[in-house]
Amino acid sequence: MFTDVLRAASILDIQRTRQLPFPGTVLVAEGDKVNPEDVIAETSLPKEIVMLDIARGLGLSQDEAETCIVREVGEALVEGDIVAQCEKPLPRLVRAPVDGRLVDVVRGQAVIAAGESSIQVSAGMIGDIVEVIPEYGAVIHAHGSLLQGVWGNGRIGKGTLHWVDSPPSTSIETSALDDLEKGQILAGGLCLHVSVLECAQEKEAAGVILNAIAPELISSAMALSFPVIVLGGFGVLPVDQRTVDLLCSQAGKTACVNAAAADDVKGLRPEVIIPLEGKLTGEDLGFQSEIAAGRRVRILSGEFAGRVGEVEECLEEPLRFESGLEVNSAAICLDDGKSVTLPQSNLVILE
Repeated sequence: MFTDVLRAASILDIQRTRQLPFPGTVLVAEGDKVNPEDVIAETSLPKEIVMLDIARGLGLSQDEAETCIVREVGEALVEGDIVAQCEKPLPRLVRAPVDGRLVDVVRGQAVIAAGESSIQVSAGMIGDIVEVIPEYGAVIHAHGSLLQGVWGNGRIGKGTLHWVDSPPSTSIETSALDDLEKGQILAGGLCLHVSVLECAQEKEAAGVILNAIAPELISSAMALSFPVIVLGGFGVLPVDQRTVDLLCSQAGKTACVNAAAADDVKGLRPEVIIPLEGKLTGEDLGFQSEIAAGRRVRILSGEFAGRVGEVEECLEEPLRFESGLEVNSAAICLDDGKSVTLPQSNLVILE
């Protein structure tokens, strides 16, 4: 069975494709260095499409009406501009009802694109442009540590990593932020108090990285001006020691936080990238991989939610659970030595 992969690699080659959903203008060139907030491509779409019925306005057939249009496709229009006119049998005019651009003429109707809505794609990381995708975007490469999470508030930023220690299963307190400085990224374990997020905002933090957060704080995190990323999940969860060790070891380094939502189609997750130099480690399992003996996994829900362990065996036959469901299962040895058998669908691979 294939399941999601969350990466936590100390040194890795990282390559990301950033591109527009529609053709536009690419603003970077191969070899350029980019920062997370840099816009690498942009395009615009009309806010509204207005169908102006020329035939009805002039009292003519569709074919006759089209011969009376006095504007060219692609021409800009100002509200009140004459779009079509007819001198006989009785002079009539049809004027543009809005500012816009004439984009087509279809069956006696003028199609006007009114207003513009800009779409931009940001780099989301520090790196080098290694390939330009004409009209759409670019491929960015970086070398460093990578931590992928389960949730983000949609914002992008960078700053110096500031680790805050707290006892296991104990929330960060605002007093722990006394040394947090403007432009730093707060990294810690559990956040149960909205006052911690508010304090980070007051201190003009560049971002927040958490292992877990109280579900009721999600709306507050969404309203913040800086990125917030959750690595483990929601509620009081055990901390993955490997993740803690990685963040602690990189304190004082520049971290890029791309708290974008997970995208199953593009294989993207909210993630933290810390540009570094060093020896590569680990294999790239991709966005999803097959659960197999020896894989490290995290449990997503239930009695052992948040616990981490190693797959001992994938059972050959589906196992029936108390819920009555028969599902593919795996035997897991948790980090404390306890063995449990759980549905494979309740696991995420930690690479």
